[in-house]
Amino acid sequence: SDGKITLIQPDTKKSLSLSLDGTFILNRNAGLDISAKSVKVQTGPIILEGDGSASNLTAENAGISLNLTSGEFSWEEIQPILQFFGDPAKEALASLKAVDVDQFFIKTQMPLNSLSQIESLKEKMNGQVEFKIQNAVFNLEDKKYSVESLQGKATWEKGVLTHGFSGSALGSDFSLNGKFPFATLDKDSLSNIEWKNLALEKLPLPKEWGPTKGNVSGKISLTGPLPNEKETFPGRLNGNVEFQAENLVLKPNEANPIALSRLQGHGDFKQGVLTHEISGNIWGSEFDIQGKLPLNQNKPVINSQINWRGLNLAQLPLPSDMEWNPREGTLSGALTLAGPLPVAGKNFSGKLKGSFELKNLKL
Repeated sequence: SDGKITLIQPDTKKSLSLSLDGTFILNRNAGLDISAKSVKVQTGPIILEGDGSASNLTAENAGISLNLTSGEFSWEEIQPILQFFGDPAKEALASLKAVDVDQFFIKTQMPLNSLSQIESLKEKMNGQVEFKIQNAVFNLEDKKYSVESLQGKATWEKGVLTHGFSGSALGSDFSLNGKFPFATLDKDSLSNIEWKNLALEKLPLPKEWGPTKGNVSGKISLTGPLPNEKETFPGRLNGNVEFQAENLVLKPNEANPIALSRLQGHGDFKQGVLTHEISGNIWGSEFDIQGKLPLNQNKPVINSQINWRGLNLAQLPLPSDMEWNPREGTLSGALTLAGPLPVAGKNFSGKLKGSFELKNLKL
Protein backbone atom coordinates (compact mmCIF):
# COMPACT_ATOMS: atom_id res chain seq x y z
CA SER A 1 0.00 0.00 0.00
CA ASP A 2 0.99 3.61 -0.43
CA GLY A 3 -0.57 6.38 1.61
CA LYS A 4 -0.22 9.56 3.58
CA ILE A 5 -0.89 10.27 7.25
CA THR A 6 -1.18 13.66 8.92
CA LEU A 7 -0.63 13.84 12.67
CA ILE A 8 -2.33 16.80 14.43
CA GLN A 9 -1.77 18.04 17.97
CA PRO A 10 -5.24 18.60 19.47
CA ASP A 11 -4.22 21.58 21.62
CA THR A 12 -1.80 23.46 19.33
CA LYS A 13 -3.18 22.24 15.97
CA LYS A 14 0.40 21.64 14.82
CA SER A 15 0.63 18.99 12.09
CA LEU A 16 3.23 16.54 10.81
CA SER A 17 2.81 14.82 7.44
CA LEU A 18 4.05 11.26 6.90
CA SER A 19 4.27 9.21 3.73
CA LEU A 20 3.72 5.50 4.37
CA ASP A 21 4.51 2.57 2.10
CA GLY A 22 4.69 -1.17 2.78
CA THR A 23 2.96 -4.52 2.77
CA PHE A 24 0.31 -4.97 5.46
CA ILE A 25 -1.28 -8.35 6.21
CA LEU A 26 -4.41 -8.80 8.31
CA ASN A 27 -4.85 -12.20 9.96
CA ARG A 28 -8.43 -12.66 11.18
CA ASN A 29 -7.67 -15.35 13.71
CA ALA A 30 -9.12 -15.46 17.22
CA GLY A 31 -6.88 -12.65 18.39
CA LEU A 32 -6.67 -10.51 15.21
CA ASP A 33 -3.08 -9.89 14.08
CA ILE A 34 -1.64 -7.25 11.76
CA SER A 35 1.86 -7.54 10.32
CA ALA A 36 3.76 -4.96 8.30
CA LYS A 37 6.69 -5.77 6.03
CA SER A 38 9.04 -3.61 3.94
CA VAL A 39 7.62 -0.54 5.64
CA LYS A 40 8.92 2.89 4.60
CA VAL A 41 7.93 5.97 6.59
CA GLN A 42 9.07 9.38 5.34
CA THR A 43 8.68 12.91 6.66
CA GLY A 44 10.58 15.51 4.69
CA PRO A 45 14.05 14.11 3.88
CA ILE A 46 14.03 11.69 6.85
CA ILE A 47 13.27 8.07 5.97
CA LEU A 48 12.64 5.16 8.36
CA GLU A 49 12.51 1.61 7.04
CA GLY A 50 11.70 -1.69 8.71
CA ASP A 51 8.85 -3.90 9.82
CA GLY A 52 6.41 -4.34 12.68
CA SER A 53 3.39 -6.18 14.00
CA ALA A 54 0.39 -5.86 16.27
CA SER A 55 -0.83 -9.14 17.76
CA ASN A 56 -3.93 -10.33 19.64
CA LEU A 57 -5.62 -6.96 19.16
CA THR A 58 -8.94 -8.16 20.60
CA ALA A 59 -7.35 -9.74 23.69
CA GLU A 60 -6.02 -8.39 27.00
CA ASN A 61 -2.46 -9.35 26.07
CA ALA A 62 -2.38 -7.36 22.81
CA GLY A 63 1.13 -6.28 21.89
CA ILE A 64 3.08 -4.13 19.45
CA SER A 65 6.58 -4.65 18.07
CA LEU A 66 8.59 -2.70 15.52
CA ASN A 67 12.07 -2.48 13.99
CA LEU A 68 13.10 0.72 12.25
CA THR A 69 16.35 1.96 10.70
CA SER A 70 17.07 5.44 9.39
CA GLY A 71 19.57 6.78 6.93
CA GLU A 72 21.60 9.96 7.44
CA PHE A 73 19.95 13.20 8.52
CA SER A 74 21.05 16.52 9.98
CA TRP A 75 19.91 18.74 12.83
CA GLU A 76 18.17 21.11 10.42
CA GLU A 77 16.24 18.25 8.81
CA ILE A 78 14.79 17.02 12.10
CA GLN A 79 13.47 20.44 13.17
CA PRO A 80 9.89 19.93 11.84
CA ILE A 81 9.57 16.80 14.00
CA LEU A 82 10.83 18.59 17.11
CA GLN A 83 8.50 21.52 16.48
CA PHE A 84 5.56 19.12 16.22
CA PHE A 85 6.29 17.57 19.63
CA GLY A 86 6.64 21.03 21.12
CA ASP A 87 8.07 22.11 24.46
CA PRO A 88 9.06 18.68 25.91
CA ALA A 89 11.33 18.01 22.93
CA LYS A 90 12.72 21.56 23.00
CA GLU A 91 13.53 21.39 26.71
CA ALA A 92 15.22 17.98 26.43
CA LEU A 93 17.46 19.20 23.60
CA ALA A 94 17.77 22.87 24.59
CA SER A 95 21.57 22.89 24.68
CA LEU A 96 22.03 20.96 21.42
CA LYS A 97 22.60 23.30 18.48
CA ALA A 98 23.87 20.99 15.72
CA VAL A 99 24.33 17.28 14.99
CA ASP A 100 24.69 14.92 12.03
CA VAL A 101 23.13 11.48 12.46
CA ASP A 102 24.89 8.81 10.41
CA GLN A 103 22.97 5.80 11.68
CA PHE A 104 19.93 5.13 13.86
CA PHE A 105 18.21 1.83 14.64
CA ILE A 106 15.44 1.06 17.11
CA LYS A 107 13.74 -2.19 18.05
CA THR A 108 11.02 -2.33 20.68
CA GLN A 109 8.13 -4.40 22.02
CA MET A 110 5.38 -3.38 24.42
CA PRO A 111 1.88 -4.37 25.56
CA LEU A 112 -0.79 -2.32 23.81
CA ASN A 113 -2.61 -1.43 27.05
CA SER A 114 0.59 0.08 28.53
CA LEU A 115 0.57 2.97 26.03
CA SER A 116 -1.98 4.83 28.15
CA GLN A 117 -0.20 4.07 31.44
CA ILE A 118 3.28 5.61 31.48
CA GLU A 119 4.47 3.82 34.64
CA SER A 120 3.35 0.46 33.28
CA LEU A 121 5.01 1.26 29.95
CA LYS A 122 8.37 1.86 31.67
CA GLU A 123 8.26 -1.58 33.31
CA LYS A 124 6.86 -3.65 30.42
CA MET A 125 8.49 -2.11 27.35
CA ASN A 126 11.72 -3.68 26.12
CA GLY A 127 13.96 -3.07 23.15
CA GLN A 128 17.23 -1.65 21.94
CA VAL A 129 18.62 1.34 20.09
CA GLU A 130 21.87 1.80 18.18
CA PHE A 131 23.18 5.08 16.82
CA LYS A 132 26.17 6.84 15.35
CA ILE A 133 26.45 10.65 15.25
CA GLN A 134 29.10 13.26 14.58
CA ASN A 135 29.67 17.03 14.67
CA ALA A 136 27.39 17.66 17.65
CA VAL A 137 27.56 21.18 19.12
CA PHE A 138 26.27 22.14 22.58
CA ASN A 139 25.81 25.63 24.05
CA LEU A 140 26.61 25.75 27.77
CA GLU A 141 26.90 29.05 29.64
CA ASP A 142 27.32 31.04 26.41
CA LYS A 143 30.14 28.79 25.18
CA LYS A 144 30.11 26.18 22.45
CA TYR A 145 31.40 22.65 23.02
CA SER A 146 31.72 20.08 20.27
CA VAL A 147 31.42 16.29 20.31
CA GLU A 148 33.30 15.10 17.25
CA SER A 149 31.77 11.60 17.31
CA LEU A 150 29.48 9.47 19.47
CA GLN A 151 28.28 5.94 18.91
CA GLY A 152 26.75 3.25 21.03
CA LYS A 153 24.04 0.77 21.87
CA ALA A 154 21.43 0.70 24.62
CA THR A 155 18.90 -1.94 25.63
CA TRP A 156 15.98 -1.58 28.01
CA GLU A 157 14.08 -4.30 29.83
CA LYS A 158 11.99 -4.38 33.02
CA GLY A 159 12.58 -0.67 33.59
CA VAL A 160 16.39 -0.81 33.37
CA LEU A 161 18.48 0.83 30.62
CA THR A 162 21.80 -0.91 29.92
CA HIS A 163 24.09 1.25 27.79
CA GLY A 164 27.52 1.40 26.24
CA PHE A 165 28.70 4.55 24.43
CA SER A 166 32.04 5.78 23.11
CA GLY A 167 33.23 8.83 21.24
CA SER A 168 35.56 11.81 21.11
CA ALA A 169 35.15 15.33 22.48
CA LEU A 170 37.45 18.20 23.47
CA GLY A 171 40.39 16.28 22.02
CA SER A 172 39.65 13.26 24.23
CA ASP A 173 38.50 9.72 23.53
CA PHE A 174 35.92 8.61 26.09
CA SER A 175 33.63 5.71 26.95
CA LEU A 176 30.53 5.44 29.12
CA ASN A 177 28.74 2.27 30.14
CA GLY A 178 26.43 1.13 32.90
CA LYS A 179 22.86 0.52 33.97
CA PHE A 180 20.17 3.09 34.70
CA PRO A 181 16.86 2.12 36.41
CA PHE A 182 14.60 4.68 34.70
CA ALA A 183 11.37 3.10 35.98
CA THR A 184 12.30 3.34 39.68
CA LEU A 185 15.04 5.84 40.56
CA ASP A 186 15.42 4.41 44.10
CA LYS A 187 17.07 1.32 42.63
CA ASP A 188 20.85 1.14 42.28
CA SER A 189 22.41 2.53 39.10
CA LEU A 190 25.85 1.71 37.76
CA SER A 191 28.06 4.02 35.68
CA ASN A 192 31.65 3.74 34.46
CA ILE A 193 33.24 6.69 32.65
CA GLU A 194 36.75 6.69 31.20
CA TRP A 195 38.56 9.36 29.19
CA LYS A 196 42.03 9.96 27.72
CA ASN A 197 43.98 13.18 27.03
CA LEU A 198 41.17 15.61 27.78
CA ALA A 199 42.24 19.22 27.06
CA LEU A 200 41.60 21.00 30.37
CA GLU A 201 41.61 24.52 28.97
CA LYS A 202 38.46 23.66 26.97
CA LEU A 203 36.41 22.77 30.06
CA PRO A 204 33.97 25.25 31.71
CA LEU A 205 35.99 25.42 34.95
CA PRO A 206 36.08 28.34 37.46
CA LYS A 207 38.28 31.20 36.25
CA GLU A 208 39.90 31.74 39.66
CA TRP A 209 42.20 28.73 39.19
CA GLY A 210 41.31 27.76 35.66
CA PRO A 211 43.88 25.71 33.74
CA THR A 212 45.37 27.36 30.65
CA LYS A 213 47.16 24.21 29.54
CA GLY A 214 47.29 20.50 30.30
CA ASN A 215 45.79 17.11 29.50
CA VAL A 216 44.10 14.73 31.91
CA SER A 217 43.13 11.07 31.68
CA GLY A 218 41.07 9.16 34.21
CA LYS A 219 38.02 7.15 35.12
CA ILE A 220 35.03 7.36 37.44
CA SER A 221 32.83 4.54 38.74
CA LEU A 222 29.49 5.18 40.47
CA THR A 223 27.03 2.78 42.13
CA GLY A 224 23.82 3.39 44.05
CA PRO A 225 20.56 5.33 43.68
CA LEU A 226 20.79 8.64 41.82
CA PRO A 227 20.31 11.74 44.04
CA ASN A 228 16.72 13.00 44.12
CA GLU A 229 15.66 16.66 44.07
CA LYS A 230 16.05 16.92 47.86
CA GLU A 231 19.57 15.47 47.97
CA THR A 232 22.88 17.11 47.14
CA PHE A 233 25.54 15.23 45.22
CA PRO A 234 26.55 12.47 45.71
CA GLY A 235 23.46 11.60 47.79
CA ARG A 236 23.53 7.83 48.39
CA LEU A 237 25.95 7.19 45.55
CA ASN A 238 29.24 5.45 46.27
CA GLY A 239 32.19 5.34 43.91
CA ASN A 240 35.79 6.03 43.10
CA VAL A 241 37.78 8.30 40.82
CA GLU A 242 41.30 8.19 39.38
CA PHE A 243 43.11 10.79 37.25
CA GLN A 244 46.52 11.59 35.77
CA ALA A 245 47.33 15.08 34.49
CA GLU A 246 50.41 16.17 32.54
CA ASN A 247 51.94 19.57 31.74
CA LEU A 248 49.29 21.38 33.77
CA VAL A 249 49.42 25.19 33.97
CA LEU A 250 47.11 27.07 36.36
CA LYS A 251 46.53 30.82 36.19
CA PRO A 252 45.34 32.28 39.53
CA ASN A 253 43.76 35.73 39.39
CA GLU A 254 46.40 38.47 39.09
CA ALA A 255 49.26 36.05 39.79
CA ASN A 256 52.00 34.29 37.86
CA PRO A 257 51.09 30.97 36.22
CA ILE A 258 51.76 27.82 38.24
CA ALA A 259 53.15 24.84 36.30
CA LEU A 260 52.79 21.24 37.46
CA SER A 261 54.63 18.76 35.30
CA ARG A 262 52.72 15.90 36.91
CA LEU A 263 49.56 15.57 38.99
CA GLN A 264 47.76 12.36 39.81
CA GLY A 265 45.30 11.13 42.38
CA HIS A 266 42.56 8.78 43.40
CA GLY A 267 39.64 8.99 45.76
CA ASP A 268 36.83 6.87 47.13
CA PHE A 269 33.54 8.31 48.30
CA LYS A 270 31.16 6.39 50.52
CA GLN A 271 28.20 7.68 52.53
CA GLY A 272 28.95 11.20 51.29
CA VAL A 273 32.62 11.34 52.40
CA LEU A 274 35.52 11.56 49.94
CA THR A 275 38.77 9.92 51.04
CA HIS A 276 41.50 11.16 48.71
CA GLU A 277 45.20 11.03 47.93
CA ILE A 278 46.83 13.38 45.41
CA SER A 279 50.49 13.61 44.44
CA GLY A 280 52.51 15.64 41.97
CA ASN A 281 55.50 17.81 41.19
CA ILE A 282 55.74 21.60 41.52
CA TRP A 283 58.72 24.00 41.79
CA GLY A 284 61.10 21.06 41.85
CA SER A 285 59.28 19.47 44.78
CA GLU A 286 57.44 16.18 45.15
CA PHE A 287 54.25 16.59 47.19
CA ASP A 288 51.25 14.59 48.31
CA ILE A 289 47.90 15.45 49.89
CA GLN A 290 45.86 12.95 51.89
CA GLY A 291 42.61 13.46 53.73
CA LYS A 292 38.84 13.34 53.95
CA LEU A 293 36.18 15.77 52.75
CA PRO A 294 32.36 15.57 53.15
CA LEU A 295 30.68 16.16 49.79
CA ASN A 296 27.03 16.63 50.77
CA GLN A 297 27.29 19.34 53.45
CA ASN A 298 26.61 23.07 53.05
CA LYS A 299 29.73 23.89 55.08
CA PRO A 300 32.06 20.88 54.69
CA VAL A 301 34.88 20.36 57.17
CA ILE A 302 38.23 19.40 55.68
CA ASN A 303 40.79 17.13 57.33
CA SER A 304 43.94 16.86 55.22
CA GLN A 305 47.70 16.60 55.45
CA ILE A 306 50.12 18.06 52.91
CA ASN A 307 53.68 16.75 52.63
CA TRP A 308 56.38 18.14 50.36
CA ARG A 309 60.05 17.36 49.79
CA GLY A 310 62.84 19.48 48.32
CA LEU A 311 60.84 22.56 47.29
CA ASN A 312 63.20 24.83 45.30
CA LEU A 313 62.77 28.27 46.88
CA ALA A 314 64.36 30.03 43.91
CA GLN A 315 61.46 28.83 41.71
CA LEU A 316 58.72 30.34 43.89
CA PRO A 317 56.71 33.10 42.09
CA LEU A 318 57.44 35.73 44.76
CA PRO A 319 56.89 39.46 44.11
CA SER A 320 59.92 41.02 42.40
CA ASP A 321 59.85 44.10 44.67
CA MET A 322 60.51 42.07 47.85
CA GLU A 323 63.59 43.27 49.73
CA TRP A 324 64.84 39.71 50.20
CA ASN A 325 64.41 36.95 47.62
CA PRO A 326 65.88 33.43 47.89
CA ARG A 327 68.54 32.61 45.28
CA GLU A 328 69.09 29.08 46.52
CA GLY A 329 67.65 26.70 49.08
CA THR A 330 65.20 23.85 49.53
CA LEU A 331 62.25 23.47 51.87
CA SER A 332 60.64 20.23 53.06
CA GLY A 333 57.82 19.86 55.51
CA ALA A 334 54.32 18.78 56.47
CA LEU A 335 51.13 20.75 57.13
CA THR A 336 47.85 19.52 58.64
CA LEU A 337 44.57 21.35 58.01
CA ALA A 338 41.42 20.76 60.04
CA GLY A 339 38.35 22.97 59.83
CA PRO A 340 35.66 24.45 57.57
CA LEU A 341 36.52 24.57 53.87
CA PRO A 342 36.87 28.30 52.98
CA VAL A 343 34.69 29.86 50.32
CA ALA A 344 36.25 31.76 47.41
CA GLY A 345 38.10 34.89 48.56
CA LYS A 346 38.11 33.92 52.24
CA ASN A 347 40.98 32.72 54.43
CA PHE A 348 41.07 29.31 56.08
CA SER A 349 39.64 29.66 59.61
CA GLY A 350 40.44 26.16 60.87
CA LYS A 351 43.46 24.73 62.68
CA LEU A 352 46.91 24.52 61.12
CA LYS A 353 49.78 22.41 62.38
CA GLY A 354 53.07 22.01 60.60
CA SER A 355 56.80 21.46 60.60
CA PHE A 356 59.51 22.22 58.05
CA GLU A 357 63.20 21.80 57.29
CA LEU A 358 65.16 24.48 55.42
CA LYS A 359 68.49 23.70 53.71
CA ASN A 360 71.20 25.75 51.94
CA LEU A 361 69.30 29.03 51.96
CA LYS A 362 70.90 31.96 50.15
CA LEU A 363 69.21 35.38 49.80
